[in-house]
Amino acid sequence: MNTTRDRQVATWLTDGGLKIGELCGQHLVDLHVRDNVACGECRAPHLHVCHRPGNPNRAEARSKHP
Repeated sequence: MNTTRDRQVATWLTDGGLKIGELCGQHLVDLHVRDNVACGECRAPHLHVCHRPGNPNRAEARSKHP
């Protein structure tokens, strides 16, 4: 890994237990890096993994097959 970005991605995949599709489908609004954020779901910093069909990069977290 040659860049900070690559190291950060590897850290999120291993430490966060994220799948590639979950990480690639993230939007900035999904990342809550401060305590007591407005979503009200968790007091500690966290991220939301959302199923979003139609992502421009075609990444789909929690893929749902018919």
